[in-house]
Amino acid sequence: MAKKEGAAPNETPNLVRLRAQIDEIDAALLQLIAKRKDIALEIAKVKQSSGSSDDEQRLKEVLDRVQGKAKEVGLDESEMKSLWKSLIAYMIKEQMKKYPY
Repeated sequence: MAKKEGAAPNETPNLVRLRAQIDEIDAALLQLIAKRKDIALEIAKVKQSSGSSDDEQRLKEVLDRVQGKAKEVGLDESEMKSLWKSLIAYMIKEQMKKYPY
């Protein structure tokens, strides 16, 4: 059976196929993160014009929702909370670059 061009010698066709699926998911996740960033920038624009500031209650709601959804789909709640905290920190940094509030 021929191996996919560019595949390592010990990779099976099944492994190559599975890794290609992961690559597709990674690309989709990056597109969703970019979309989330666009919306976060719009939120920062509104916050800047209205004089709003950080919203700790909203952060708590988001993290609680993420943990609940993580549990529903079989993901580690603590790990997902940590991942989302990093994602949110990145979004806030991007917001502050463009629309300091």
